[in-house]
Amino acid sequence: MATSERWKYLVVTVKASIRGLLSGRGACDARLQAEMDQHGMLGWELVQVIKDPHGSRLVFKKPM
Repeated sequence: MATSERWKYLVVTVKASIRGLLSGRGACDARLQAEMDQHGMLGWELVQVIKDPHGSRLVFKKPM
């Protein structure tokens, strides 16, 4: 019988800048990249990006 792995999850919100909202781009790509790099270095794996008009939510996971 295989053992199931247990996970911890983290949700990080990156708010869209006013400039980004006016240009229609949403949250700045550089800010999203910085958040992903920072959490990746801490062992978190990005599993989903949820975008809405106010910004983006990054969903990460890592083994417990």
